[in-house]
Formats: sequence, C-alpha cells, structure tokens
Amino acid sequence: MGITQKIYSLDVYFKMVKDGKMIVNDFRPNDKNDLATVNNTLMTVYNTDTIPTIPTCECGELKGRYNIDIVCADCGTVCKDAHSKVEPVLWLENFNNIKFLNPDLWLITTTLFEKKCDKDRDYLRWLCSSSYFIPEDKIPIHIYGIYELLGKRRSYTNTMNRMVDILTYLLDHAKYKGKKQHIKMLIEMWKDKNTIFSKHIPIINKKLFVIEDTPKGVFTNLATASVIDIVYSWIDAVHDTKSTPIKNENATAAIISKLAHMYNEYFLTYIVKKAGMFRKHVYGARSPHTFRAVITSISGKHHYSEVHIPWAIAVTVLRPQLVSKLLKRNLKYKKINRMLFDAVNKYMPLVHEILNELITESPYRLGIPIIIQRNLT
Repeated sequence: MGITQKIYSLDVYFKMVKDGKMIVNDFRPNDKNDLATVNNTLMTVYNTDTIPTIPTCECGELKGRYNIDIVCADCGTVCKDAHSKVEPVLWLENFNNIKFLNPDLWLITTTLFEKKCDKDRDYLRWLCSSSYFIPEDKIPIHIYGIYELLGKRRSYTNTMNRMVDILTYLLDHAKYKGKKQHIKMLIEMWKDKNTIFSKHIPIINKKLFVIEDTPKGVFTNLATASVIDIVYSWIDAVHDTKSTPIKNENATAAIISKLAHMYNEYFLTYIVKKAGMFRKHVYGARSPHTFRAVITSISGKHHYSEVHIPWAIAVTVLRPQLVSKLLKRNLKYKKINRMLFDAVNKYMPLVHEILNELITESPYRLGIPIIIQRNLT
C-alpha cells in the first residue's frame, strides 16, 4: 500500500508538542507586555547578513550548545538547535464549547463548493457566519440550495452538524456529476468527528514568518500580516465583554477560514509558484534519495566529477541502506533507529564504516552516482 495523506487530529498533535506552548486566549488585548510577547512569538526577525545557527531559547536569553534542553526562566521554552525549533508555539483554544474544524478540511470543502473561491468569497464561511457578507448576485444557485437545506439559518454549529447532509445533497446535483467519488470520500472524512474537530488549533511556527530589518528598510513576506490579523482577532474575540453565542460562532468560523486561506496563499506564493519542473517533481512526488545543499569547490586533489556530500545528508539520504546493513549485523531496529537519529548531528565510527562500505560496493569507479540539479527559480 502506498503512502497517502490524511487529516490528523490537532488535539493529538497538541498533546504531542511538549515544550514552550503558549495559549493565545491567555493574552490580554490591552496589555503591552502580552502583545510584545505575541509579536516575538509570531515573527522571526533577522537584522544581520547571516542567519543565526547557535542554539537558543525563544527569547534569546539562553544561548550556546552547552544550554541545549535547559528551560529558560524568562520565556519558559527549551534551548534548542535553530533547525530543530519547528513545532508550533502559539495555539488557539476554543471557548463556549465550540470546537475548531481542521483548516485543511475547511479548505477542501469550500473549494468543492466553488473552485475559484478565495478569502473574499468563501461560501463555507457564508453558510457558517451570519456576519460574513457576499453580494447576493455572487452566490451560486447550489449554495442557495444548501442554504435552504439548512433551514435558511446561517450558523457555524448548524452547518457543521449538517455537513454530511449537505454533501449528500451535492451528490445528486448536476454541477457535481463528475465528482461523485470525490464527494463520497469527503463524506467519510466528515464522519470522523473526533479527528476533524479539536479544542486547539496551531499557528504555524514563526520560522515561516520572516522579517528582515536592514539599513535599506524593513522587509517581510505577505503571510506575516495575515497571521498577525488571525491572532489579534482571536484575542479580541475571547476577551469581548459584549459577546453573544452568535458572535462566538461567527468568530470561530472567521478564524478557521482565515487560517485555511493563509495556508493556501502561503504555499501558492512561496512554494507552488516556483516554475522549475525539477522543483515541482521533488515537492509533488516526494522523490526518494533527493536532497538539497549548498555547492562549493573541493580544495584538495580530486577528480573533476567527484562530489563530497555533508555527513548529515549522507546519514539521512542513505538511511534505508544503513538500516539494511545494521540489521544484518544483528542490531535491533529500535536501536538502529535511535543510532541513526543521533548520528545526524554527531560522528559515529560504525556509521562511517558502513558509508565507506556503500561507496566501495558501488560498481562505479568514483562511488555512488548522483545527478546535480540547480533548482530553477
């Protein structure tokens, strides 16, 4: 059976992330210290020509490899390598028992409603929120059909509870003649309530939201404004003293919609838009035995077509071969797994020995053959 994608429970993910979690609901909208903490946790700011690689905590108080795994007294996060700090730090928590729908499933569903939908014309949000406006002449007939199916009541809870009925209605609609299998698969996904709904929802790690503070000005990516809007909107909604059940539902629908479209726009803008066929192949197909690294000259004596790859890449890209050879040496899989995990960041003579074996066993004179490809941009 092949590897396929699936919707993952965000509550399970929340429990899995152990270190440095912050709940957005705990921050107060008018507290300067709280808002400063939010900004620091949301964005990565670089004000030098080089990207720092020294292990640090989130606030930067703890620095250096000797502080790895120590918890900072100021920010409560663990000092880690720069490349390892990729888990979400900020999490939204539901209130008034209104659970979040997974943003990925939101995007899949609203794209089914209307392929060209965008953040300014999200038909699922229109069905879920009485405060979300779309001009009447821009609403398709099949969306009005769903609206009537819902008893002409636009609310998050009502729409979420009736989604299987909505999708079943679309099965018989002329517009969806060629999408019956797609809709049936979607219906099965919507039946798994424990997976698709959660009490917590993450904000993507700040490494994706970069601000460069340079002498020529401050530069940022477009997604940064969106993520700031999402977090601040939720802080305001949670602390709204004039809140009502309807406003709470509208706020929940708005946040999930904004998150879903932010994910979509980020990937369209910064990943999918890259035109190179090789890049598309690597991103789209999960090609085995591929890696990306900086290429530089070999200073010593060498053959003109000889390439030396970094230790960490060799351990990772040749992992299946390493596992196979270690199993033949009667090592248990769990021990091998732990060994290769550790070997990525530190030298191990046994791993080096096997890597040399692989090079020696290659039928080619220079070792293991590779193709060097510069990604088109």
